[in-house]
Amino acid sequence: MEKLDIFVRTDDHVEVDVFAWRDDKGELRATNEESEVPKDVEAQIIKCIFRRPNYQDSNAILRTASITGEMSGAPDLMSFQDAIIRSLLIEVHYGDEVVNMRQPKINSLHTNIARAAVGGVLDKITI
Repeated sequence: MEKLDIFVRTDDHVEVDVFAWRDDKGELRATNEESEVPKDVEAQIIKCIFRRPNYQDSNAILRTASITGEMSGAPDLMSFQDAIIRSLLIEVHYGDEVVNMRQPKINSLHTNIARAAVGGVLDKITI
């Protein structure tokens, strides 16, 4: 039997494909589910690269989201999503461009792209 690697390596990344397109009103739409892309549009694929969270990351994300959440102890959803993207998003591949994601870049990311990316990574990681 192969020995399990029980530690998160610094190069352990998770990739999420975000499909983006403009609707008939010109609004940017995005999803992490290819099946949700309308059949009559050609979506562009934006590859988002996240670090796999370790125990410290998980605690920090949950603590940040719980501080702003209700007194019930449930994390605040918006704070939870924000903590995930700010803590774990490394880079975005868009066409031939690779964008290193630091705070100013994350702040300027389109909301629909950011939400789709976080939704996609939550399907692949445990916090």
